[in-house]
Order: sequence, then structure tokens, then C-alpha cells
Amino acid sequence: MARAAIQLVVRVEKKGNRLNCIEVHSNEPIAEKVPYGARRFASDNGTFLAKVITKAGNTLWRRIDQVPIDYSNPFIGVAESSGDKPNDNEYRPLTDDEVRVGVMNAYSKKPNTLILPELQWKLAARAMLRGENILFIGASGSGKTLSAATLAKVYGRPFFRFNMGALQDARTSLIGNTHYNPEKGTFFAQSDFITAITTPGAAILLDEVTRLSNDAENILLTALDKDQRYLRIDENPDNPVVHIAPGVCFFGTANIGTEYTSTRTIDRATKDRFTTIVDIPLLTEQQEYDLLKLLYSDVNKELLKGVAKVAAFTRDDIVSDEPKLSTIISTRSTVEQVALLIDGFHFSEVMEAIVLPMYDIEGGVESERAYMRQFCQGESHLDRVDIFPKLGDNARDARDVKATESSDAEIEDIFDPEFDAFVN
Repeated sequence: MARAAIQLVVRVEKKGNRLNCIEVHSNEPIAEKVPYGARRFASDNGTFLAKVITKAGNTLWRRIDQVPIDYSNPFIGVAESSGDKPNDNEYRPLTDDEVRVGVMNAYSKKPNTLILPELQWKLAARAMLRGENILFIGASGSGKTLSAATLAKVYGRPFFRFNMGALQDARTSLIGNTHYNPEKGTFFAQSDFITAITTPGAAILLDEVTRLSNDAENILLTALDKDQRYLRIDENPDNPVVHIAPGVCFFGTANIGTEYTSTRTIDRATKDRFTTIVDIPLLTEQQEYDLLKLLYSDVNKELLKGVAKVAAFTRDDIVSDEPKLSTIISTRSTVEQVALLIDGFHFSEVMEAIVLPMYDIEGGVESERAYMRQFCQGESHLDRVDIFPKLGDNARDARDVKATESSDAEIEDIFDPEFDAFVN
């Protein structure tokens, strides 16, 4: 969910007369005060509560029917445990029969909020069950990172994410560094990446592998190679070789295309180490609409259809025989567009703010931007569409009340089931 920054997701447990808020990942009670009306509503309806910060800076508690896939446990650090973290004694490779059954049942485990064809999902699931490396390719914002995170969550794997384009010093970031302390003398401090590869059963995401430096690529070759599976650490004389823990698999994501100017072609030796390549397709107009409708069930369907229509127009154009556009509108972008609509912007303002700047103005009336503006203007009637059709004016005003400034009685009114407010 991207319409507002989620700070916390809790479930409500009733014990006697008390309604306790429990963080969904850590199962720990939270210290923050959640208005009684919100707690009672969630308890009575079996829903979750999400603490969100709107773009206007307001703090709100909203009802959500399910925990967003990309919600991270706020009480842990680099590694997000997607399930019970295995150790060396617990982890064992699956038998061939177990893998076959796992592949057969894989698609039934895919959550609805990830739209991915059955073949691609089953290929990725099979690679994870076998402990093989997976390379997700596709356009920016198409769901590559989300697919990797979802797989780890579905199969209960500890999940680590590393952005390959952000490695300033490959050896320090991937291996670690030596330090001097007057009391300890010279000592080696290992990197988070070493922690990840020594975690049995871990799913490790190497995001943006097309931005790997030569140094980083050389370091990773032995780790990615299924017949080697180690890293050599010259900086640590006590333990010069670190072996990859059992069951560790690597995910890679890559943006493929000439428009990604800061990337480079993946070295063939590196690409060959990703034994499974999963191409993430762009969503059709109907799929885009279905996803937005699932994420924003309270938003006017006409607006969601308009956002999906504009995105689909760019995707259809880019694959046509004579394309007039140089890039597409991604799903990541459509989600952000709906977030702006929710925060009070008109449809045409959203197009001006997010869509049109994606396209070159060079060429005047024949430019990409003029072409897109003409299409978007055909949807300008959506400026007159109410964002929340099920809510009256009073209920819409109530959504903007800060939870931290509202009394329990006010919040109780906001969560009136008749208005079904705060639906995510």
C-alpha cells in the first residue's frame, strides 16, 4: 500500500474488558495509544489497524482487511524474518517428491495482491524450493522486488535485501572491513551480507544487478556458483573463507532496456549463475484495474479505471509497430497516482504531476508530452468524480481528523460501519 506511509500494523485482541493492540509480526503489544473506537471496530469486524502518515502530515489509524505484503516489521533491523528462522539443525533439503508437490500447490499460495502468471510463479517457487538462484527481469516498477519479497514471505524464509547500485565500496559492503581499537587491537567487522549468507534457508535479494560494479561482480561469482558457494575474506586471517549456509538462494532483479542509461549488460558468467530467469510481464488494463481495486476498495471505481486506462495506453503504444512514446507508466506509478487522488488532487492534476513529466517536451506539438497530454485530456471528466462515492461529506471530513487529536467519541463516529470509513 503506497497511498500513505504505513508506520505500524496491529491486530486487536480482546482480554476481558480490554482491547489490546498487538504488532502483527513481532506479536508484541504496542505502547502507543490507539483510540478506543478504532480498537472496538477492528475487534468486532476481525480486521487490522494501520497507523499511517498522510502527505499532509496527519497521523491516522485506518482499517485494513489484510496486512500489506511489503509491510516490514518495525522492531527489527536489516533482515526481515518472513517466518520461523531456521538453524543448521532444523534445515534440510526437500526430497524430489516434496518439491513436486510444492510446485503443484505453489500457485494456490500466491496472494491476490501479487498479479503474476502461474508459470512465472511456479518457476520462481520451484527455484526457491530447490535452493537455486532466480533472476527477475522486467520494466521498472513491474513488481520484481515485490515478487521476491512475496516468495520469501510465503515460504517462511529469512529475507535480506541489498541494493547493488548503492555499493560505494564493494569489498566493505559485501565482506566487511578491518578496524583498530586500542583495547582490542586490529579486528575484523563483517558486513550484513556475510550475516545474510550464513543464515540457513535465507532468501537474499540482490536488487538492481545491472548496476553491479566490476569489483562487486567478481566478489559475488563464487557465492552465486552452485558448485563453489563461498566467499574468500582476505581481511580476516582467522576465517579466510566463509561458506554459504544450506538452503540459501539468491534473487536478482534487472531492468532490461535501452532507457535504463545508468545500467550495464550483465556479464554472461554472472547471468549463467542465475539458473532460473523469470520475466515479469506488464499488467493489462484489466489486471491493473483489478489490482488497484483490491488495494483501494473504497476509491471510486471510475477513477481507478481512468488510472489503469492511461497506464495501459502507454504500454500498448510502446509495443506497437510505430511507437510514439519512449517509456511506460509502471504499476508503481499507478499506485502513487491513486495516493495523490486520495490526498485531494484532481485527476488532471495527478496526470500533470506524475504522468506528463515522464515524457520529453522536445518537438512542441509533435512531442511525446503533447501526445500524452491529448490522451489524458480525454479523461478530464474524471475531475468531477467523487473520490469516495460511498461516503457522505461528513464522513469524508472525518477521515482527515488526526487520530492523535481525536477523542474516543470522535473516532467511534469515524468508524461507524454505516460509512465503512478508513477502508484500505
